[in-house]
Amino acid sequence: MLDAARPYLDPGEKARVAADVLKGPKTVLASLLSPIGFFMLERPRYAVLTKRRLLLVIPPARARGRSGLDAAWSREDLEVESFGTPGIWTRMVLRTPDGRVGLNFSRAWRDQAEIIHAQIARG
Repeated sequence: MLDAARPYLDPGEKARVAADVLKGPKTVLASLLSPIGFFMLERPRYAVLTKRRLLLVIPPARARGRSGLDAAWSREDLEVESFGTPGIWTRMVLRTPDGRVGLNFSRAWRDQAEIIHAQIARG
C-alpha cells in the first residue's frame, strides 16, 4: 500500500497512516443494486494521510485499466462532514475543494479510519 503511494509523496513527506478504502456511495446502497452495481459504483483506493495531505491512490492490482494518483488534498482544505460506524463498514464523508467525497472503510481498517478521522478533524 505504501509502495503504491511513495511516488506521489513530496521529498521528505512521510505517510502517517494508510488504509484500504472504497470510494463512492454507501456500500449498502451499492450492494442493493446487485453485485454488478456494487462493482461499478465502488472504486477501491488507498487512503494515505501525511502531515500535510490526504492522498487517494488507485491500487495497481485493482485499477480496472487505470492506476496512479486519484486525488490529493491539503489537510487544511478538508472538513469531515460525517463519520460513523453503523455496522461492518465505517463511512466518512469529507468536504474537499472538489466537492463531497465518501470513503468506506471495512471492519479490518476501522482503527485506521478512526486515526484518519481524528487527524483531519483536528486540522
